[in-house]
Amino acid sequence: MKKANKSQTSRKEALLLERAKWKITHQLTGGLLFILVGLMAFNTMGMTWAANQDTSELNLTISAGSLEMMNTEARVNFSGTAGTASNNFQNLDGTTIRDFRAAEQNWDVNAYSDPLTGETQSSYVIANTSISLWPSNTTKVNVETYDITKLGNGVNTSLGADNKIFNSEYGAEGAVRLDNILLKVNMAGTEVSQDYSGALTFTVIAS
Repeated sequence: MKKANKSQTSRKEALLLERAKWKITHQLTGGLLFILVGLMAFNTMGMTWAANQDTSELNLTISAGSLEMMNTEARVNFSGTAGTASNNFQNLDGTTIRDFRAAEQNWDVNAYSDPLTGETQSSYVIANTSISLWPSNTTKVNVETYDITKLGNGVNTSLGADNKIFNSEYGAEGAVRLDNILLKVNMAGTEVSQDYSGALTFTVIAS
């Protein structure tokens, strides 16, 4: 009897062990299935980026640039002798025009000068009709992608009025520098000895 009871006990223990193994295996399998289902749902919702492609599209937006003048010299100095009539010349260098608008367009540069006024005695003035600009001597330098053959000169003229000095034609864009812009001040010889000053204004205008 004792042997039979012992045998029955062993079979029960083996059966319990087998059930425990089955339960653990079933739980692990269920967990794996849950993970797989979760990943499938994750992909279905589009949450994984570039899961099935190896390229990305690049988009670059470049806004239209501007038409501008820059680097014009701050001061041009002339000299003469009181009591002596003379023409005094100086060059204006480094005036740069940048044209990076959406499309190539014409532009003009206008020039105008104030009268030169005595700094010590403001009642003494050199008229702006005695100041002239000679654009024909100007050197044009391509700074960046500019066709300098598309740039023309105005006429040598008095700066007593607003005058067109340079113009560009269609097809010229980029940056161009203007050197050796020749300026002349005509002295009558009656000017009082002192410093005279006035503003020379360049304006670049779309045309």
